[in-house]
Amino acid sequence: MFTKLQAPHNFTHVGSATYYIDDCTSTQDILKNLLSENNPIGTAVIADRQSQGRGRHGNTWVDTGQTQLFTSISLKPTFPTRQLPMINLLIALCAVEVLNTKCNIDRIHVKWPNDIYLNQKKVGGILSELIQIKKETTIVIGFGLNLSGSFKNTPLENKATSFLEHKYHIERFDFFWHWIEFINEILDQPNDAIILWMKKYFDKYHVFKNKMIQIQIDQEIIQGTPIGIDNDGKLLLKTPDKIWNISHGEFL
Repeated sequence: MFTKLQAPHNFTHVGSATYYIDDCTSTQDILKNLLSENNPIGTAVIADRQSQGRGRHGNTWVDTGQTQLFTSISLKPTFPTRQLPMINLLIALCAVEVLNTKCNIDRIHVKWPNDIYLNQKKVGGILSELIQIKKETTIVIGFGLNLSGSFKNTPLENKATSFLEHKYHIERFDFFWHWIEFINEILDQPNDAIILWMKKYFDKYHVFKNKMIQIQIDQEIIQGTPIGIDNDGKLLLKTPDKIWNISHGEFL
């Protein structure tokens, strides 16, 4: 059963129609169904629990059984096709800025291209899909955030965490509406201004700042220092002989 939530403002880009459901398989699937039923692009869904959440490369988003934020939002693409992959990073940066400035969370970072880290462990992740709804191109973005619960004595103990494990108490609807409002504020700007904002805040928040990293691209392993992102959201990795523009890869 859906409950339609009252937005605190008349949002232009996302959140004007927002639905709450207590339990679902995936907020991505629920949102795509809502869009196919004539809900407008910009519709969002928020859920208490989901049983089939997805991550990158077909990974499953783990539901700890405790309070988490599961949400999906839809957007009309405004960037050229080559820049669409950076939407994950844009949404992650908006979340991290709100967590830092509105929720007073320290040691919060973005891991390129789509993860949120707290004290060097993953606390959230974003996955986007480009779909066609009645011949209209739409971006559907899923976002999971570990508000409580524990990963101790699990295979993810050294990789994942929750805000409550670090004594942070976040009211999810309060965060959600601040996040939605901030996304709308950013998307009100021209694309060039959005890219400049992303570069500035990626430099502020990225988890590997001033660190040497290794990244595997297909069969090649590259070692270098991240120095920013380019105009398409690709990672700029500085090595002794060149600067790489990286569009995909796995951190080692």
